[in-house]
This record gives sequence, structure tokens and C-alpha cells, in this order.
Amino acid sequence: MKNEIKIIQDYFIAKILAGEFDVIKIGQHVFELMIDEIYPFAIWIGNGDESTKPYHSSYEYFIQLEFTYKQSLKCASVFKKYIDININTELKREKMKQFNNLKKELGL
Repeated sequence: MKNEIKIIQDYFIAKILAGEFDVIKIGQHVFELMIDEIYPFAIWIGNGDESTKPYHSSYEYFIQLEFTYKQSLKCASVFKKYIDININTELKREKMKQFNNLKKELGL
């Protein structure tokens, strides 16, 4: 049984490290993702790249995952592009809101 559990854990870790997931939500501290359109996971990203690890209190998982130090760094690297896109999107949204407020104030 231990062997089968390890195989399943390795499967999900490999999917995460390969970027084979859908993003559910990117928060300040937690990156939420979905694997194979059915298995949700939350990954703690709040303490820097070397502290990237599964966040087990967000969902009721059917399996626990643990990353090695190298896997934590790789995971952070995979998430970086999604986090950067999310930050840029939020900044653009905020700038557009400010721009529209200024237009209203100026009567344009």
C-alpha cells in the first residue's frame, strides 16, 4: 500500500512541477490549482521560494503531498509566471479604475 500511495503522490507532484494544472486562484499567501479538472490543491507561497509547500488546511485532500527542497524551488519557478500575470492584471485593473475616476472628476 505504501508503494501505491507514493506513486500517486509522485504523480501529483510531477503534474505541479510540469505546470500541468489549471489555476483556481492566486492569493497573497496561497496558490490554488486543479489537477486533471477534479483534484484541487493549495500551495503555500507566502514565505518565499524555498518555503513553497502544500497547504493542507485549505481543502480536504484525499492525499497529502510533501515537496523536497528542490521541488519547492521548482514549484515556485513554475508559479512565478502565473503570479506575475496576476499581479499585472490587478495593477492594470486598479490603474483603469483610477483613470476612470479622474475622467469623471474632470468631466470627460
